[in-house]
Amino acid sequence: MTISSEIRIAGPFNGNDVTDTFPFTFKVFRVEDVLVTQASLLGFESVLTMGIDLTVFINADQETSPGGSVVLIAPLPNGYKLSITSIVKNLQPVSLTNNGGFYPDVINKA
Repeated sequence: MTISSEIRIAGPFNGNDVTDTFPFTFKVFRVEDVLVTQASLLGFESVLTMGIDLTVFINADQETSPGGSVVLIAPLPNGYKLSITSIVKNLQPVSLTNNGGFYPDVINKA
């Protein structure tokens, strides 16, 4: 799979005291890869905690349908903003050796 975009953020979404579910469309490997931040009316940012503040659901097939949704325990307050991103660094940890085997799946996952 090729990566057609470096954008790995959804939002900012505006709170309205009603909405509690927010979508994202970037690829993740595990729910723990998702980072959700909330900004207050005064602009103070805080990281929300999985299992306490929110639940993350990812689509089963991240190759054909990347992303998922974040569901807050309580709706996002009016005037607050929410952003969703990935904690996975933009690194390439795969080491390719000269005259070694070439496995396309390894390259694609990297």
